[in-house]
Amino acid sequence: MSIVTSIDWENEEEVHAFLREGLLLANQPTEEPMEDFALSRRYLRWERRFLSDPFGYARRRRRPVWQKVSYRAAMIILIVGLIFGALMFNPTVRAGVTQWFKKVFQTQNTYHFGGGADVQPTGKWQPAYLPEGYAEVEYVDLLNYFVIYYEDGAGNEISLSYQPISEGNTFHIDNEGMDISAVAIAGNIGEAYQSTDAKRPNMVFWTDVGANTAFLLRSFEPCDTLIRIAESLVLTN
Repeated sequence: MSIVTSIDWENEEEVHAFLREGLLLANQPTEEPMEDFALSRRYLRWERRFLSDPFGYARRRRRPVWQKVSYRAAMIILIVGLIFGALMFNPTVRAGVTQWFKKVFQTQNTYHFGGGADVQPTGKWQPAYLPEGYAEVEYVDLLNYFVIYYEDGAGNEISLSYQPISEGNTFHIDNEGMDISAVAIAGNIGEAYQSTDAKRPNMVFWTDVGANTAFLLRSFEPCDTLIRIAESLVLTN
């Protein structure tokens, strides 16, 4: 098989002419008007979050987890039982310690789950309490991961995410600009993320060992409000 190492001038001119014609055709304006389309609610939420802190979003996207360990803060693996020693008198809490642990990185905390039964929820978790004006606007079912969005008339948002406590499942939570404290949600262990940055939402994470489910609430509502919502969750059909 021979390999072409050069192109004669005539063929090169033909190639250039072909490419120029293609570029001209590609850049010709279309006479047909574009059809109107509606942006999805999910895209509008992402756009709102991105525009509120574009540099922070880019910074977080630019630093994958496996690179963050090379920063000044080395990875620390914290066994939940050490954090919540005061709660270990509760048998339910002791059972939960064996089912999840937390890895702390410079910019995020990762909760790893394991030991629970890999079963799908038979219903939908919903709060019996929501702040005035909030209503469900979207329910995302990804089989092993669920997200429910609530909004009020002013566009404020609360999101509830949950998934089974089973091997391989995780929650990744941004820890930059957060005051983190231990909380108990209806006797279950968790952590509250109180934001010190007006552009970042507050969050509450917890697990329900009896229901074999891990939860995460996000909103600009106060942490006390999120805890109240968490304590009101019920499993519906």
